Amino acid sequence: RFLAQRADALDVMRRVPLEGYDVSFLFTDRHVAHLGRARLVEWVVRFVEECEAETAGLKLAVNARGRAVASHWLRSLAF
Repeated sequence: RFLAQRADALDVMRRVPLEGYDVSFLFTDRHVAHLGRARLVEWVVRFVEECEAETAGLKLAVNARGRAVASHWLRSLAF
């Protein structure tokens, strides 16, 4: 779902990935001619790095929220 929301902004990402994959890209001759292979590889690497960074940020936010909820709950049990 996270990546599907970005599918409209990325003309190389398929809206529905191929069976067995979470994400799939469709690079055409037009993309290779316009950007070149090296730039396409750099784009994919940067895209994956950005996804990993955003996922790590979301994990940290969930952990922080869980800690806050747990400490609030434990304070409510204290007499």
